[in-house]
Amino acid sequence: GSPWRLAELEPGVCFVGVSFYREVFGETPRIQTSMAQAFTAAGDGYVLRGGTFEWDEQRQGKSPHLDKQLAASLLRDVIELYQKQNRGSLPTRMVVHKSSRFWEEELAGFEEACELVPRRDFVALGSRGLQFYRKGDYPPLRGTYVKFSEADLLLYTVGYVPFLRTYPGARVPQPLEILEHVSDSPWDVVLKEVLALTKMNWNTADFACWDPITTAFSRRVGQILAEVPPGMKIPPEYRFYM
Repeated sequence: GSPWRLAELEPGVCFVGVSFYREVFGETPRIQTSMAQAFTAAGDGYVLRGGTFEWDEQRQGKSPHLDKQLAASLLRDVIELYQKQNRGSLPTRMVVHKSSRFWEEELAGFEEACELVPRRDFVALGSRGLQFYRKGDYPPLRGTYVKFSEADLLLYTVGYVPFLRTYPGARVPQPLEILEHVSDSPWDVVLKEVLALTKMNWNTADFACWDPITTAFSRRVGQILAEVPPGMKIPPEYRFYM
């Protein structure tokens, strides 16, 4: 069973965190592997390993990106696993979180994989180190947002919590930034979901985490998969990686 799940979430939505890792035993440091961490409205979590590709950081930049074929293949695998676990039903909405901006080829591949899914949202998350302050002794309230545009917003996922009557943190909190938002849903829905997903980490006693479970755990699971030989089959269930 699941310790808890999101209370106010439409059934049929599937959240996906996309990240990359470098295999420990890889022949060359340029080889990267993609992976996806999927979470459903029912609280189920799944891990999928994507394809390997070559990425030259000096020439192409620090953040790896997928070409159209690899992006489509990765998200198709997520949808196929979702169908297998839900009696053949397609998700009614796909939400993809990524910790860097989307390239055109990536978006094209994700869109292609989701052609049968009625609604989809592609959200890039990050941080530029911006901070805001309010009057008083405490930092901004958790849930405070600053809107620069429809697709560029800051969200305080950690901060002062009225229920606790304090800020449960050791340092001045920094907001999470929605760097890019290409979707069928309004920006306020995206913010509410990101805020809710910061409460879904079952491996911590913290009131909430800084980043949503989609991106937070995809990075941590990537550290585990980096130790797994390329040909070895991995279990998709989330509980094996907690």
